[in-house]
Amino acid sequence: MAHKILVVEDNESLCNVLADTFTDEGFEVKTAFDGEAGLEAAKEWKPDVMLLDLLLPKKDGEDLLKELRQEEGGDSVATVALTNSDSSEKVYNLMNLGVTDYLTKSDWELSDLVEKVKEKLTSE
Repeated sequence: MAHKILVVEDNESLCNVLADTFTDEGFEVKTAFDGEAGLEAAKEWKPDVMLLDLLLPKKDGEDLLKELRQEEGGDSVATVALTNSDSSEKVYNLMNLGVTDYLTKSDWELSDLVEKVKEKLTSE
């Protein structure tokens, strides 16, 4: 069975690129373009990994993650935060919420993200 990845990203172009890339790698992928839709998708679909933008409409990524962690099984979703912020306070807060990785959008290549996700899934 293919691993499930939820991409929560309000930049539609980036969201589609991520979804296409992970689909091509054999993952089952769902997308959400705002925090409310992302939270609902995560609760209903129970992905193995969530790629989560932090600055989202309707509900920001940090609030989404706080609520998800309170749900049954919500703490088992490996989460990679994607953001343009490099605030050390933000990083600290995210790590306390169980974010497994934190990537500044301008500092990574798509292939690096794919490898990082695969590493997370094989180390479980």
